[in-house]
Amino acid sequence: MSTHRPTRSSPSGDRHGRWLCIAYAFPPTNRSGTHRTLGFVRELDRLGWDATIITAQPAGADPLDQNLVDLVPPHAESVAVEWCDLVDRIKRMVGRDRSTAVDEVVSTAETSHETIEGHARPWNGMRYAVRRWISQCLQTPDSRLGWVIPGVRSAMAELRRARPDVIYSTSPYMSAHLIAMIVSVRTRIPWVADFRDPWRGNPFRKLGSRSLDAWDALLEYAVLRTARHVICNTPTMRSALVARRAFVGRKCSVILNGFDPGRKPNEPASAVDGPEDETTLLHCGQFYGPRRPHVWFDALRRAVETDPQGTRGLTLELLGPPNYHGTPLKAIARTCGVAQRVRVLGPRPHGEVLERMKRAHVLLLAGSEGPGVELQVPNKLFEYLAARRPVIANFPKQSPVLDILRDSDARAVICGTSDVSGLAWGMLRLIGAGVGDGPAGVEELCGTWTRVEGYARSRRAWELASIFAGLGGGHCIREAEGPAASVMPPAPERSSAAVAMPLRGTT
Repeated sequence: MSTHRPTRSSPSGDRHGRWLCIAYAFPPTNRSGTHRTLGFVRELDRLGWDATIITAQPAGADPLDQNLVDLVPPHAESVAVEWCDLVDRIKRMVGRDRSTAVDEVVSTAETSHETIEGHARPWNGMRYAVRRWISQCLQTPDSRLGWVIPGVRSAMAELRRARPDVIYSTSPYMSAHLIAMIVSVRTRIPWVADFRDPWRGNPFRKLGSRSLDAWDALLEYAVLRTARHVICNTPTMRSALVARRAFVGRKCSVILNGFDPGRKPNEPASAVDGPEDETTLLHCGQFYGPRRPHVWFDALRRAVETDPQGTRGLTLELLGPPNYHGTPLKAIARTCGVAQRVRVLGPRPHGEVLERMKRAHVLLLAGSEGPGVELQVPNKLFEYLAARRPVIANFPKQSPVLDILRDSDARAVICGTSDVSGLAWGMLRLIGAGVGDGPAGVEELCGTWTRVEGYARSRRAWELASIFAGLGGGHCIREAEGPAASVMPPAPERSSAAVAMPLRGTT
């Protein structure tokens, strides 16, 4: 059973295409990926493209924000698919006392999920191994595998009502690409696969066995072979993908994330006011895997110890999940000696998050180190740019995050991932405390935000519409060019960070 948001009538004569969007994260679900998809739906609607979105009914752990539903444009229709968690269903079938613990297959801010938590004794080694393998198989490529069949059914039903010109899927969750692949093969409608995170080579993604790793690689290969076009959201991700799968180079583009200039905070100012003498450091999002909160708490303690007077009202606010690997962030802050300086606010509606960003004195952008971290750029970076507040970032030097901060003319301090001294200096520097030169290895950007508009979502949507038009033939290209040119601002200057790869690039 699916639930439909009523579609209002579309004006005649000004619509130029229809696209079917397969996305797990869509309003009212409030995940980081929601905002890229919602932004594309909104901006493509302005360019004359009507959307039908196949999404999943929220799981129990999915954060919700009903205000986001009001941002879905009038020509769009969303279909929320009822689905089941396959591991949970197996667990109920065999009984919780008979289940065995398994490792997480995926653990990221976008795809973290619950695993089987039973603790039955593995009295039979073979049975334990089989159960473990089955549990992991049902989470490959991700823990939302249970929405593939219902998603295909709903997509096919929608296609019988209105055939789209192009299919678009976005991940994570990677299972969205499986739905799109099946539907595209059955209907021969061209399909664009959008990767917000890498499928293979993802440092936050774990698989349980060689056989599942081989199966996972085969699924990725099938998706990349079948898709007519592939999108990566960072240049480094595209480079790594083409290095592994050279055939993708001829059909692979980069479309960065962006921010929505027209997205207005919907919370009253009183909802986020703090004490007048308080200086706020704000971190938005989830700490997970190697992206740890400890270095930030240690840096906060170091800053307070360095300048007790200048940091009298200094407070660190945390928006997002309140735990790190099951441990409350407040408890970690207590261990680090800064519990009185840390305020854990938990998840908040997106409008309130945007308002808090604009009111914060300094925004924290947490990175990590290790293989593959250079492939990803947090979506919140672009909303930080839109807020035009000073940023402290701890990322390795090869990360495209640093290129974007430089290219946007941001005010920022950039440190190494574990540089407590550098982060403490950056906190003091950006709140206006009197400090000398920064420690070695710390980079300070003294920009004035003059190039932020180059990262507006409208530009990213124009790039996506160009791809859609190219797949639809010459008639669609001519139709798309006129409206796009009339509503789009001039293209931004090209740089190493903000580059839309050519529609038909080379390896």
